[in-house]
Amino acid sequence: MPKVIIPSPLRKHADNRREVIVDGDNLKGIMERLLRQYPGLQIINQDSAFLSIFVNSRLIRTGIDKWDTLSLNNRDEITLLIPIAGG
Repeated sequence: MPKVIIPSPLRKHADNRREVIVDGDNLKGIMERLLRQYPGLQIINQDSAFLSIFVNSRLIRTGIDKWDTLSLNNRDEITLLIPIAGG
């Protein structure tokens, strides 16, 4: 099953876990299951600029409405990344 890496600021919403194994064969299903399992992570749905998603170190630029077309396998790693701006 694919592994989801949770960034430090969001771990408090995921039982302080750094990574979570989530069953699914496409990005949409995996993200839906992740949010059901850890409802506190719903915060990432409130602002699309709040989160970047990488699959195997590649930035996903596909809109959420097309995530069901992004097939994944058991060895894939999804990384949730919160962009940080500064000067």
